[in-house]
This record gives sequence, structure tokens and C-alpha cells, in this order.
Amino acid sequence: MTLRKVAKAISLVLSPILVSTYCTAIALWMSSTNVAPNSVLLKVTGVIFFATAAVPSALILLLLKLGIVSDTSVSIRSQRFIPMSVAVLCFLFCAWYLHIVRAPAWMVQYYLGAALAAIIALLLTTKWKISIHGMGAGCICSLMLAMAFGGYTQYFMLPWIVGGFLIAGVICTCRLILEAHTPSQVYCGYALAFTITFIAALL
Repeated sequence: MTLRKVAKAISLVLSPILVSTYCTAIALWMSSTNVAPNSVLLKVTGVIFFATAAVPSALILLLLKLGIVSDTSVSIRSQRFIPMSVAVLCFLFCAWYLHIVRAPAWMVQYYLGAALAAIIALLLTTKWKISIHGMGAGCICSLMLAMAFGGYTQYFMLPWIVGGFLIAGVICTCRLILEAHTPSQVYCGYALAFTITFIAALL
């Protein structure tokens, strides 16, 4: 298997539309919410998966069938407006849903931060192809650090923080190997999502 094939496979497994589900699962099972029955935690995670992965995936397939986008990665910047606009709505829905199910305020704020980051990325995308994978990588790292700095977990977070940064590095490196973005596009995507979601979770 060539390096590009490995990078492509990793990009799929760590796709931005799956990062929200991964982060939500970590947040739910490693914070005070882990006292809830697993069935409840699984239901909440399932709803987040539906909103941030199933819905966007179905939308992209529909847009692909209609000829509005050229590929499932939506690699052409000018074709990203609709998918990214829907992503903003999905994040807002997640924040509302977590509020309704009485999740901790910091989780709600984390998704509000993600929505704000997506809005800024949407505006930037009109002129520049910011890396959405980079943004996903930033969200992973911000979650780990926010949980540690905010005291939202009783777990020893250092291994998770190190793991989060390693995963983020792998994601960003894969995007560069695939030449999907320039380094500045990847780094800016990472910095944008990391900064906003980290601050939002700690407010």
C-alpha cells in the first residue's frame, strides 16, 4: 500500500464528519455524565452521529447525484458553500439537543464554538480553501485540553492530550501528503477550530 493510499484511508477514518462523534463519546464517557446508563450515553452519541455524520453524508451524496459537487470530499472550494452551511446548522442542532438532554454546559458551549468556527470557515471559504480536516484535528486537541483545564473529568488526561495531538498531527500530515491543502490552509484550519472551541468550552 502506497503512502498516499494510507493517507487517504486515515483521512476517511478521521474525517471531519466523524470527529464530532468521536469527541462526543469521549466527553460523555470521561466526564461526570458517565454516571448515566450506557443506553442513555449511546443514544446521545447516536443522535450526534446522525446530525453530524449521517445527515452531511446524505447531503453530499445528493449534491453529487445532482451534479452540484464533483466528489464526496467536496475538494473544489466553490462547491463547499451548501455543505458547510448545513454543517453550521448541524452543530447548532447538537448544541440545542445537548441542552435539552441536560448535558453539562461546557459540552453545549463546545458545540456552539464549533458552529462559530464553521461560520468563520464558511466566510473564509468564499476566498480561500481552509482545511476542514485541520479544523477537525483542532477540535480533538481542544476537547482534551478543555477537559483537563476545566476540571471536567477525574481521569488523568496527559496520555489523552498527547494522543490527541499525535492524532491531529497525523491528520494534518495526511492532508499535506495528499496535496489536498497547502500547509497554511491546514494550520489555519487547526488554529481556528482549536482556539474557538477551547475558549467556548471554558467560558
